[in-house]
Parts: sequence; structure tokens; C-alpha cells
Amino acid sequence: MAVQFSGAWFVSVALVYVVAKVETHCVDVVNCSCFQDNANNIIADCSRKQLFFIPKFQTNVTIIDLSYNNIFRLLPAIHNGVGLGRSDESMNERNPFLSLTRLNALDLSNNRLEYTRDVFPADVFQGLKNLEVLNIQQNNNYKMDQNLSYPGCLGQLTKLKRLGIDGLDATLRIPRTLPAMSALKSLDMSGETGFCYMKAIRSQFLRDVPNLEFFNVSSCALTYIENGTFKALSKLIYLNISYNDGLTFAVLPNVTCDLQYTNITTLDISGLHCMYGVGTFLFVNDFKCLQNTSLENFVCNSNRLVQLEDQFTYHFPSTVKFVEARDNRLTFGIYVLEMAGLLNLKRGDFSNQYNSHDPSKQTQLDDCYDWRGPPKEGHLNSVSRTRNVWRNRPKDGRSHLVKNQRYNWWGPPQDDHPFVETRQGKTRAFTSDIVYQKVDKPIQWIFIPPPNMTELIFENADLVYKIPKLLIDANNDFQMVSFKGNFLHTWIGPVTNLHALVYLDLSYNYCSYVSTFFFNHTHKLQTLLISHNYLGFMLFEDRDGQTFQHLANLETIDLSYNRISDLGSMILKNQTNMVTLNLSSNLLRQFNVKLGHMQNLKYLDLSDNQLPYLNPTTRSEISDLFTRTNLSIDLSKNPFQCSCEKKDFLGWIMENKGSFLKFEKYQCSLSNGTVMSFCNLSSTLVELERKCASYVVLILGVVSAIVLALSVTIGGLVYRYRWRLRYLYYMARNKFTLKDHARGKDRLIYTYDAFISHAEEDSEFVLGDLLKNLEENSQLSVCLHQRDFIAGRNIAENITNAIHNSRKTLVILSPDFLRSNWCMFELNIARMEGIYSRENTNNIFLVFYKHVRPEDIPLPVMELVNSNTYLEYPGSIHGDAVFWDKMAQALVV
Repeated sequence: MAVQFSGAWFVSVALVYVVAKVETHCVDVVNCSCFQDNANNIIADCSRKQLFFIPKFQTNVTIIDLSYNNIFRLLPAIHNGVGLGRSDESMNERNPFLSLTRLNALDLSNNRLEYTRDVFPADVFQGLKNLEVLNIQQNNNYKMDQNLSYPGCLGQLTKLKRLGIDGLDATLRIPRTLPAMSALKSLDMSGETGFCYMKAIRSQFLRDVPNLEFFNVSSCALTYIENGTFKALSKLIYLNISYNDGLTFAVLPNVTCDLQYTNITTLDISGLHCMYGVGTFLFVNDFKCLQNTSLENFVCNSNRLVQLEDQFTYHFPSTVKFVEARDNRLTFGIYVLEMAGLLNLKRGDFSNQYNSHDPSKQTQLDDCYDWRGPPKEGHLNSVSRTRNVWRNRPKDGRSHLVKNQRYNWWGPPQDDHPFVETRQGKTRAFTSDIVYQKVDKPIQWIFIPPPNMTELIFENADLVYKIPKLLIDANNDFQMVSFKGNFLHTWIGPVTNLHALVYLDLSYNYCSYVSTFFFNHTHKLQTLLISHNYLGFMLFEDRDGQTFQHLANLETIDLSYNRISDLGSMILKNQTNMVTLNLSSNLLRQFNVKLGHMQNLKYLDLSDNQLPYLNPTTRSEISDLFTRTNLSIDLSKNPFQCSCEKKDFLGWIMENKGSFLKFEKYQCSLSNGTVMSFCNLSSTLVELERKCASYVVLILGVVSAIVLALSVTIGGLVYRYRWRLRYLYYMARNKFTLKDHARGKDRLIYTYDAFISHAEEDSEFVLGDLLKNLEENSQLSVCLHQRDFIAGRNIAENITNAIHNSRKTLVILSPDFLRSNWCMFELNIARMEGIYSRENTNNIFLVFYKHVRPEDIPLPVMELVNSNTYLEYPGSIHGDAVFWDKMAQALVV
């Protein structure tokens, strides 16, 4: 958010050039490292080498790091002509920096270079014509402060832009101002990156650095900043006076009224109050001068801040985009409504309210008698009230009024929004004239946020509420909201008009219930983080996916740590754009959630559950995603079993090994309790194949024997009674279609006198002589399949029906007949007809039309030949007459 100095600010600048190192030689100390980067910078790294002196560098070096050594002098000492150098040696030989005209950055931090003239002679840096970055922090002990002064040799660095330097006590009667550095833009005196015990900043301290843009004096034990200190710094854009708890908010008028003459964009006033004590207040008078600035970033962490004076935000700069007020004690107040007037506010971070601080970690007991009461009479736009009345609030209700007093307590918002002031063409919230009354019924709150606010962060703020129906003004641009780490235990909603929201974090809230309409107004939501709640019981009941049905654009959902034991298959039915699904650290014993419609799913986390395996349907969907989306899945910390029943599942994992994250941490248990690592999964599968194969052979053998025995038994019975079964089957099918016969008590009335069963090869005889003699000469009615079968009906049905409706079945026996399957079918059906429908009467009449060898006659036919009379076709004129008479007589009997 804001521009910040880090503890390694010099290193981050100096070593940012290092993209690709090429080793080289640039210094006379063996254990120093030299290399050249892509920008042709020669970098000498002599940090942490236990050096006591400045080594000699080659003239082409551009960056030198001498931090974390024991260097206590910049120039070699001379003692009576004998020492580290001769008394007559040239200045060039004595001064290691004189020839380093190309040096751009120098780090001398964390050494023993005290700020004295002996250590920092006046001409020591005169050769550093192009030095832009210098760090000499962490070199002084404030206990020896009375002998120190800021090095005057810094004035020789005409191109110096960034300086890190220790801060010296300004309360001593020693003139301590910075030397003239007209090019200096960034000055870091922070006690977090160096030694700083300034205590005070006088108005003349920064007079010789007029072009300063960044100034950091955090953690410098400041108790006072004189009015006029920053007034001349017209280019100042960043000021950090944080964690100087001796200043308190009382210093703000001095600071902010100076800043109206600068280009300030970032102001950090965190930690101006000590850690323990009663709550603090910010007054209009503290910031009224900032109305004339272009402030964009405002940081006010760790100040025990409870309330802001009425109309405070109205007098706050309208240019503010980022506000951070973490680690305070903010309570509900009118200033919340007035926030709507910050038209350009984009991000607000109000996390860690009411934080507990461990007193055992404090080095001393702070003097926290720094509380300021409410504004007194005469304060700009303040309400008249006395400290005594403030401390003794009425006990009989919020609507109670005291003479000449007004308590800014809450009531319902009025129908008309309180926008009454306009500045620079923009409407701003102004609420001090609204009357708030006591009400007896619940209030339907309407929250009017800053119209351009995109991020709201209220994490770990000790909020203990259920989220009711909450009306948010439609003129909002919320895109990211985080209420992580509170106690928002019930989410009823809906929270309206969140039409732009794409990121929502409600994790760590101990929530056990979410209504099916809570997310009704968050259609654009892409990231939903709701881990570390108790949603398992509620989601178990949602079998139709009603909870998340409106989140069609969701890409990431984190449901980890929710005690989920089971999820309905349709719980995420509308999430077609899902990319990341996290269900880790739950109690899942099975996973049936449909995934096939998630065409963009890249990461699935099912780790740390109770899954013994994944079912085949889920495995099939996941395998498809492996191909389509390159899905990665984490199944670590699940109680897999190395058993024959799970062998297919384990084989599936092995087959897709590259898609499983943390694969080497997977384990499975054998039946004897032995835990096997998946690092040896291939050998485990081989062992399972061998072990399971013996069981499979045994099981298959037993099952096969049983099946074979049953098959033989059933097959034998079917074969033995095959014709009976066939006959009964076709008779059953035909029983409702047989309309042309009737059964009497003693005899049957038939449609035909005979059904002619013959081979196709004998058709000439049947259609010629036989048909002429039986129908024309003997006046008998015969059934021929070529003529009398019903078209469209099954052949077997026609045969069964014809035999059943004929008095006799006339079999024209020939070698061709015996070779025909249909002929043999007709013969056997006729046999069954005589046995089961005609009480074992003889209904078959055999005619040997052609000679058949006895050995070619099947046994059932031979039985008929032996037990019944038959005729042989004579084939002669005299024999024909007798043959046809006998046949006619046989058919009518």
C-alpha cells in the first residue's frame, strides 16, 4: 500500500542488479566475492568477513557491500610515521575511496564506525563523485551519544540520493543538523534498521536537505517534533514517524500543518501511543490542515484508537485512497457513516482490533498516561461537553439528553441520506445534524460505503455477530472483502448489492449455518474462502446444491477444516468455472461430488481426510480431467488400505503418479497393520497381485465348479425336456390367438384333417400328387405351410398352431426331411402335441416317400416307425390307388 523502508533497504537497492553473476576479480582481499551482472555492474561483496579495515578495490567497482564487519576506521592510522602506512605515503594510497569514481552504492552498516571526525574525516568521500546510495546505519551506541555528530563529509557526496544513517539525541546541547545534501531524496533514520535515539526533531534539522522526498524516523524514541520541521520540504511525499510512543496524537497538529506545504502522499503515524492504557481519540483539529494536501496513503496502526470525532472524515483529505488502522480498539460510531464521504477511498484495512499483547515481551513498563478526553468547547465543529459528563454517561437509554450536551450514539438512518455539503463538485457525507433516537424494535441497517472503495479488510477484529439481512447502498464497488478470524457464527443475509465482489474471505469464524440465500447477490464472486468453520453438518443436509447455486462464476473455494463428513454429489452443480477446490482436513469418508462439468479444474485437495479410496465413477471423472485440464490432486494423509479390494484404486494412482501432489508422502496399511510408503507402490502392487491371485484362483475355482454343476444339471433337464419346453412355450404364446377350434368333452373339432410336414426338396410331390389325391379326390382339408401359414407370424408359432389345429400330422419322410432342422422341429412338436394335448393319442402318420437307410434314421423317428403303422410310396400306377385310399382312411380316423 504505502511506500515502506525495509531493514535491508540498502541491500535491496544494491543487489537488485544481480540477475546473472559472472565471477571476476576486483579487490585485494581473498575471501571477498566479486562478480559482474547483466548491466555490467562490478559488485564486490565483502560482507560478514570479519574485516577490520577497508580493503583496496579496483577502480571499476560500482557496488560495494562491507556490512557486518568490525571496521572501526575509514582511513588507515599513522603513529609516528610507523603504522599501516608510511608517513610520507600519498593521500591516494591512504584513502581507499579516492579512486572509486564509478562507485554507485556503498554499504558500511553494522560496523563500529562512530560518527566522529577521526572516523569520518572531512575529505574521506571526496573521490566518490557518482555515489548515489550510502548506508552507515548500525554503527553507533546511543550511550556514547554526547561525543558524536553527523559526519560533515557527507556534504561532499553531491549526487547522493539515498542515505541510511543513525539518529543522534537532539535534546543535548550539541548543534546537530544534517550537512548540506541538495541531491538527497531518501533519508532512513529508523530505529528498526539502525540505532536511533533522537528524542526530538528541531525545525532546523532538515533545512539543508530541501529536496527530500522520503523520510523515515520510526522507532527513534521521539517525544517532540517542532512546528515548522517539514514546512520547507516542498517535495516530501513520504513521512514515517511511527512507533514513537512518546509523541502521542498531540504532535499531529505540528506535523499535519507543516505537511500542507508539501507534496505528501503517504503518512504513517502508527504506534504514537504506547501499548497499554485506555482508548484514544482522533480530533478534527489533528488533521484539519491536511485538507489542503494530496494525501493518498494513511497508516494509523497500534494506537489504541477507539473513536474519531464527529465530522472527522469530512475534514480529512478527499484524495485519500488507502487507510490502514490495524491493531486498535475501534468501536461503532458516527464516523462509520461519515466514511461515505471519502470519495476516492479504495482500500480500508481495520484488522486486529482488540488484540492481546503479551506484557512479558516488553522490555520495560511503558508510561501510558497519555489519554486525551473528548474535545473541549471551542474545538472546531466539536460538541460542547465536559470531561466529567463524558465519563458519567446516563444510564437510562441512548435517547437521554443532557443540557448543552449531545451524545453521538446510534439510531436508525433516515430515509434521506445525510449528504448536505459539496466541495469541488463532489458530495460528501455530513451527519452531525442527524438526530438519533432510541427505538424499541430491531433496526434495518443501510450501509453506505465510499463509492470507489474496492477492498475492505476487517480480520481478527473480535466481531461476535450473526450476519443478518444487510442492505448495502447500490453505489458501491466492493471487489475484495475479508472478515477472516472473527466470530461471525451465523450467516443469514442476504447481503445486498455486492454486484462487483470477486473475493470473499470468511474463514476462521466458527460459523455453523449458512442460509440458502446468503450468496444471492454475489453473482460475480470468483474466490470464496470459508475454511476453519463448522459447516459440515449444514452442508451434509444440502443434497441439491442450494447453498452455492448462485455462484456460477466461482473459481476457487476453500472448505478445509469444516468437519465435513459427506457432501452431496450436486453440492457444486453450477460451478463450471472451478479452478481450485480445497476440501482438505475434513472428515470425508467418501467423495461423490460431481466434477465432470468443471472444465477448468486445475487443483483438487482432498488431503487429511478419512478416505479409504475413491469410487470408480469419481476416478473416471478425475482421469478425464487429468487429460483435459492437467489436474493436480492431493490425497496425502488419508487412510488407504493395501488390500485386494483396493488394488484397482492403488493401480489407478500408480498409473497417474505424476498428477498426485506429495506422492512420496502417501501411505497404505496392510491387513496386519504394516504401513507401506507409496515410494515403493510398484513393488507393493506386485505383492498384492501375487497375494490376491491365489485368492482369486480359489474363489474362481469354487464359483466355476458351482456354476458348472448348475449348468450341467439345468442343461441336462433342458435338453431332456427341450421339446416339451418348446411346445409349452409356443402353446402359451398361441393360447389367446387360437380361435378356430373348440374342445369338447370326448373329441376335438379341427380346422384341418392333416398338416403336411415335408422337406422343400419334396415340394413337387406334395403340391402335385398328394394335394390332388387328398383334397380333390378324397375331399380332405390339409394344411401346407406355403399356403396356409399366417403372414408376419413367427414360423415356430405357425407350425405349433397348424399342428394343434390339425387332426393328424402327415410326415413325408425322406433323406432330405431328416436333414432339415425345420422338418425335425415339426416332427418333435407333433410328438409333444400327442403327449400333452391329446392324452398320448397317435396323431402322427408316417409316409416313406423315398428310401431311407435305417442307420440314417434318428432314434426318436425310429421309435415312431417301430410303434406306429406307416405307408411307403409305391411309385406305380396300381400301387398308387391303394396307397391313396389307405392314406385317406388313416387321416380321418
